[in-house]
Amino acid sequence: MFRSDGRNSSYGPLADAIRYRVQHGAYRIKRVLIVDDSKDVAHGLKEFLTNHLGLNVGVVISSGRAYHYLRRALREGKPFQLIISDVELGTRSDDGFLILTKARQLDPRIRTILTSSMASTTIHPCEHADFTLHKGKKDMLTELLLLIDRLEARFHMKEMQPLVEPPRG
Repeated sequence: MFRSDGRNSSYGPLADAIRYRVQHGAYRIKRVLIVDDSKDVAHGLKEFLTNHLGLNVGVVISSGRAYHYLRRALREGKPFQLIISDVELGTRSDDGFLILTKARQLDPRIRTILTSSMASTTIHPCEHADFTLHKGKKDMLTELLLLIDRLEARFHMKEMQPLVEPPRG
């Protein structure tokens, strides 16, 4: 699923466009934190986002560690712009909803994607997450690229001013 050689991938052109914008400073999402209790999934996503998009990616395996990582990054002036978190991190109290809630309390500007690999788990966008993603899908990486690009567009839309004054009255 995670290819680092770039061959035989339908996400090539989109990944290339994102990477180009990241490298030339035209992309707001530069730092991503992945929170997943599966080290294989977390490191596979990190490899993909680093190699294909040129993003700076951190990985942690629990929401508690993620919270400390986020606080330290903010203190050092290097905040994450995006968190990709699994919905279930092994225990009931240590789940993706918790870290996304804490992350938004620390930095309301942070963007979030909540993931699940369980076919029986239905998650919907909510106050905790901007988007959701099912990790078991065949085209998961393509969908992840699209979600990241949509989140990037939201950053720019908030800064844009209308070109024409809206009609009054």
